[in-house]
Amino acid sequence: MMRWISRGTSLLAIRERPSRYARAPVSKLTPALGVVRIRQQSVEAGEGMLPRDTHPEAHLFQLGLYRAMSLERKGNIAAQLSNAIRSVACSGIRLRHPDYSDAEACRALMALLFGETACYPTQKGSCPMVFDPTPFLACLVNALNQAGVPFMLAGSFASSMHGVPRATRDLDFVIDPTSKLLERLLGHLAREELYLDATVARAELRRRGQFNVIDPSTSWKADLIYRKDRAFSHAELERRVPVTVLGVPLFVATAEDTVLAKLEWAKLGPSERQLDDVRGIIEAQAGTLDRAYVERWLDVLGVRELWELVGQG
Repeated sequence: MMRWISRGTSLLAIRERPSRYARAPVSKLTPALGVVRIRQQSVEAGEGMLPRDTHPEAHLFQLGLYRAMSLERKGNIAAQLSNAIRSVACSGIRLRHPDYSDAEACRALMALLFGETACYPTQKGSCPMVFDPTPFLACLVNALNQAGVPFMLAGSFASSMHGVPRATRDLDFVIDPTSKLLERLLGHLAREELYLDATVARAELRRRGQFNVIDPSTSWKADLIYRKDRAFSHAELERRVPVTVLGVPLFVATAEDTVLAKLEWAKLGPSERQLDDVRGIIEAQAGTLDRAYVERWLDVLGVRELWELVGQG
């Protein structure tokens, strides 16, 4: 007899009666969530990647939701999660410092997110407690487009769009400007009330590093990462795909290139979060990930061991 995991099934019920749900295939969602077909899977299929706080069937059900979502929808969820985290953090700041003004609370939040040296007040000396990144995202994309700088959204927003959405502290863009195009970009950004160190931006271009742009009114930070001068970095930028995030048309790195970039970041130091992002992409892609393409770059980037660590070797 086939059982259904419905919208009304609680995790507590599943955990208290595991034998009832242990082999229940997750085959479709309730009409209220939209009817979606998901290939039947045994609980053991993804056991090596299961979150410790989630029952296997609940995990498969949630993956079904993510697989059914568009890239745009998952990108919006990531933004909403990040906004919620900022709001909760601000509530904690207000609790600890009830006498803080809006500007002081905002600067305290930025100190928590980015460190004391990253706290810069706006020119007006105030800071409304609004965390919607849409205006900041639109401002950056508009500046990049007007300057003619090739770019793509990467990092945790990209992994959230291709995998499991999660909160993040910043926006990551890979950009590929010439010196002339960089000056155009800096000129456009200079007209906005943003933190930006143009000297750092120019110096980082020479070493193909990165620089930061911060919106003091929302605490959102953008990392603008210069494309590295190597074959993989050329390939990932060429493979970028168009998408709309929070109503802003832009380009995002592909699922495969995001996996490789996350593995490379994890190689720089212990980072379970980066590896969790990779696992989320693999699971959410449900067999559509171009593994041949990923395999092509594993040894070149020196990340095969990490690829095997997430269970893909």
